[in-house]
Amino acid sequence: MTTRITRQRDSIHLFLKFLVHHIESGGVSEAALRQELQLKEGWLESLGRDDLLELTPRFLQTAQRLLDDDLLCLHAGERFHFCLAGAGGLAATHAPTPAMALETFSRFVSTEGVRVTSSASEEQTIFTVAVVAPWPRATKEQIVDGVFSGLVAALAAVCGSPCAPQEVRFNRAAPQSKESFARALRGPLLFGCPYDEIVMETRELSKASLLYEPMLYEQLRFIADLSTDQPAGTSPLRQLVEQAIRSGGHAVESVADTLQMTRRTLQRRLQKEGVTFRTVLHEVRVGMAKELLTESKLSVTEIAQRLHYSDDKAFRKAVKAITGKTPTELRGERAQLLD
Repeated sequence: MTTRITRQRDSIHLFLKFLVHHIESGGVSEAALRQELQLKEGWLESLGRDDLLELTPRFLQTAQRLLDDDLLCLHAGERFHFCLAGAGGLAATHAPTPAMALETFSRFVSTEGVRVTSSASEEQTIFTVAVVAPWPRATKEQIVDGVFSGLVAALAAVCGSPCAPQEVRFNRAAPQSKESFARALRGPLLFGCPYDEIVMETRELSKASLLYEPMLYEQLRFIADLSTDQPAGTSPLRQLVEQAIRSGGHAVESVADTLQMTRRTLQRRLQKEGVTFRTVLHEVRVGMAKELLTESKLSVTEIAQRLHYSDDKAFRKAVKAITGKTPTELRGERAQLLD
C-alpha cells in the first residue's frame, strides 16, 4: 500500500496554522511572533504556498527561540488530531479502521515540501517521510519529528488507546537526550538509518475504530469531496471500496466487513453502479503498483507479493493491460525524470 498526501488543503498552511495555535498555548502571542518575523496581520491567509515554504525555516527558528523549545515540532505533534484538517480530517476520525483514517486524511491534504508514503505487508506497515523542500537540515529534522509524533497522536485518538510503533527510524545521529522522543513516539528509537521511517503493526491499523459510524462517515466524506477536485461520476460507494482496498483489503469479504456490510450487499450495490468488485480491485491494484514502481525501491517481485498477485507474470500482465507499459518501463520513465 502506498499513500500519497493529495488534494484540498495544503499541509504547509495547515502545519503553520497549527504551530501558531501551539505557540500561543505556550504563552507567546501571534502578534509577538508576527513582530519578530516582520509579518503583516493576516499573513497566514495572504501569503501564497511558495512564500510559506520560504518562510518556514525562519518561522521555526523564531518560534523555538521565543518558546525556548528546541523540539518544538515534536512537542506540537503530540497534540495533533485529524480534525484539524477540516471536513477531510473529521471524516478520517470516523473512518472504519486506522488504516482507512490515514487514507482518508491523505486525500484531503496536499504538500509541495513533504512526502509521506507507506508500504504494507501482512505483518508491518512502514511509513516513510521524505522532506523534499530546499530547507536546512535542522528544519527538515524538525518537520520529520512533527510528522512522526503527529501520526502517533492521531492514530491513538482514532484507536481510542495508545498506538505504539514497532520501531521509529531516524536518518540522523542520536541526540544527547532521547527522553522526549521516547515519550512522544512510544516505540523503540533507531538512529543512523537510511530513511526516516515509522513501523506499525498492520493488524493494529486494521482494527475496527471505536468512532466508526457508517452513515456519518459517508456523509462527511461527501462534504469533504465537495471542496476537492474529485472526478465527476465517481460514486461515494466506489470511493469507499477503493479506499478499503488501498488499506489492505484484497478480498471482497474483508472489504465488506470493513464497511460493515455483507458480501452480498456490497456486490449488489456495486452491480447497481455497473461495476464488479473484481474490476475495482484490478484497477486499484494497478494504480498502487504504478505508485510503488515510481516512488519506492521495492523490487517487482516484492511489489507483486504485497499486492497479492499470484506471481510476477500475473503482475506484469495486469500492469501492461491497463498502462500499456511493463513495470520496468514505468520505473525507467520515473528514473529519467529524476536525472
